[in-house]
Amino acid sequence: MFAGGAEPLSPARLGELTRRVDRMIGGAGVLVRGGMRFALLVLWLSPILLGLHAATLPRLPIEARTKVLRALERSRFTNLLLMFVGVRAIMTMIFYEDPAELAHMGYRASHQSRYLRHTRQLSVLQPRLGEVPAPLESGVRLREDADEASDANASGERQAVRKDVA
Repeated sequence: MFAGGAEPLSPARLGELTRRVDRMIGGAGVLVRGGMRFALLVLWLSPILLGLHAATLPRLPIEARTKVLRALERSRFTNLLLMFVGVRAIMTMIFYEDPAELAHMGYRASHQSRYLRHTRQLSVLQPRLGEVPAPLESGVRLREDADEASDANASGERQAVRKDVA
């Protein structure tokens, strides 16, 4: 996403990406936010945890960071790998939501609209509110009916016990 011979991101673009990630994670629940913070902490410490460098990820030069991120992708520690994949997936989704990035990789929305225009006209997808038959029973029992049913069951059980005793 950020390497592979491509030009580096401008500080403005990187700042916008960071703000969008913050907004996305900020809207999540407390558990998700805490998990994301922990995953980011582990990624920050990953050069030390993997034994590759004695510095945190931001203090390394770009080539060393790329080497650490590649090592994370191939890590045998499943938890470490999953944390990296989760953070990378969120950042990748947000990065490629930008129309300029989509155009840069050759995506043209006009091709997709050719397929989407037909789905709007399919009669199967159109709701038919008047054609749904009304149920014969609602499935809801009123309290009086439930009391009568329980009374009937109780009297039926008493009669069965009387027959067994006799």
